[in-house]
Amino acid sequence: MRNKPFIETAVRLGATTILAEPGHTLNDQNLDDGWSRLAESLFSICDFAAHYDVLIAITPGNEYKTDLINTSIQAMDMIDELDCDNLGVIFDIGHTLTMGEEITSSINTIGDQLCKIRISGFEKKHQDYRTQVQMPTSIPMSTIIKVELSAYS
Repeated sequence: MRNKPFIETAVRLGATTILAEPGHTLNDQNLDDGWSRLAESLFSICDFAAHYDVLIAITPGNEYKTDLINTSIQAMDMIDELDCDNLGVIFDIGHTLTMGEEITSSINTIGDQLCKIRISGFEKKHQDYRTQVQMPTSIPMSTIIKVELSAYS
């Protein structure tokens, strides 16, 4: 497995969660083939990382970052398919809004598989494809706080 040295290095540096971004299908792949290969890779990564008690987290991304996992539902489909105890989701508010998802319902979809929340704005260098998306005037912090508190109860 190509990712073995990266996981071992992250563990030596004290990482407890490692992000695995889904990426794009290859030129000769259809989405089903890409999904199957991603599932196989993630299962292998999770299996290896379990020996180190490390959580692997996927994050739904916008269409410029991935064509495999763009929504919280797709992230949960992958997690349900793999059934790995050490696979979770890093929730990115910016990507969620870019893909047209609603923050609270997305967090509820992810449920107890949520391992981190990235509260990010839209970086200026990416304005070209994000101009049509409006950042909310308020972020539903009560939902985020409830999720965070439930992790400690």
